[in-house]
Amino acid sequence: MSRCKKGKRITLRYNKVIGHALAAPLAAGGLILAQGPATVHAQTIDPYYLLPLPNGTNELETYGTYQHFNAFQFSNGRNVPNTSLDEYTATIRYAHYVYIAGLPAGLQIFQSVDYATNWQVNGVNYNNAPGARKLGASNTTLSAFFWPYANWDNQTFVYTAAYLTPPDGSYSPNNTFNAAYGGWQGDMQFGALKGFNSNLSVEAAFDADFRGRESLDFGGQRSTDPTYRLQVWANWDWNPALRTSLGYTGVFGGAVSDWFMGTQTSLERNAETQTIRADVSYWWTPGIMTSFELSHDIQAGGGYQLGIGAQGRIKFLF
Repeated sequence: MSRCKKGKRITLRYNKVIGHALAAPLAAGGLILAQGPATVHAQTIDPYYLLPLPNGTNELETYGTYQHFNAFQFSNGRNVPNTSLDEYTATIRYAHYVYIAGLPAGLQIFQSVDYATNWQVNGVNYNNAPGARKLGASNTTLSAFFWPYANWDNQTFVYTAAYLTPPDGSYSPNNTFNAAYGGWQGDMQFGALKGFNSNLSVEAAFDADFRGRESLDFGGQRSTDPTYRLQVWANWDWNPALRTSLGYTGVFGGAVSDWFMGTQTSLERNAETQTIRADVSYWWTPGIMTSFELSHDIQAGGGYQLGIGAQGRIKFLF
């Protein structure tokens, strides 16, 4: 999140039927606070994520994330004051590396569970909204990755990956909050890592995320425009075990609309954020690594803004 590693989002549902309990407190100038923070995790790269591992390696990592969102702004610039949300996520990732014609490749799978609490809008607490303060399962993400170019001598690596996320999680159109997205998701990612010496390396990745429509209550549907993401890390290895990294993530697009009886309504929402990240990791043995990351949104264009995010991670290679 970081905005973490599983294609999911917490979603605040509303219906257009007169008398909906949340419509009045959430309405602002005809706009509705229509969904929670959109987080896409499987495509998030950690430091040295784009560096291939040896043929036959199995990689198992688990991480827990805490995110405190302390502001909300619609894409037209309108703010909703005194709005906040806390989100807790636990994720597990497994990857297996194989080599094809001497080039690294592999398969991976991601799964998360999520818990949302302390939701306030304009200073009013809505923790009793359906789905809040309940553990939910995100959709499972399946992925294949491949390095069409990998040169260890000049420390240059080019990375590609594809992700597919079926709607197999705990999504319910009747919930205010959902840990899973209610439709299919697909993503294509491209990246590169370049090492300059034994200490300094830089890596960057770009991906495009596409989502099918998800069902809402009362026969409605929600559509999300493609989301584009740029991620950059600068890594410094102090020694073979200790590494520190500074990163940036920019998310663009992702405008959201609802459809009821053939009529489209823009929610003045999107996925646009600008996030800074800092990470420190340590290899205790050649097969065990731990890391800790802090993140903060310096800008959020159409949704919740991350005040502080913290992630602890442990990785096993075998």
